[in-house]
Amino acid sequence: MAGSAGGRLELYVASVVNREIVLPNMLLPARITVVFERREEGGLRAFSDDVPGFVLSHSDPMAVLRDIKPALEGILSHQFGAPVLVE
Repeated sequence: MAGSAGGRLELYVASVVNREIVLPNMLLPARITVVFERREEGGLRAFSDDVPGFVLSHSDPMAVLRDIKPALEGILSHQFGAPVLVE
């Protein structure tokens, strides 16, 4: 991403452990697109229109990249009421 204004990453939601979940506009397994934007003051911001409430921002881009999977797993596990694995 060096030298670019932003980018996209697709993640795969592998499963909801011990449950079959069907949501409007989202069947599991599913793909989630994460959008990256450089912050004006430096650093990186990540968000996804596919997962309401998912926004990460930090002055250290590596911190944002490290936190994507655990953040998505936490939000989705809370929404589904069961552990969710993101690959």
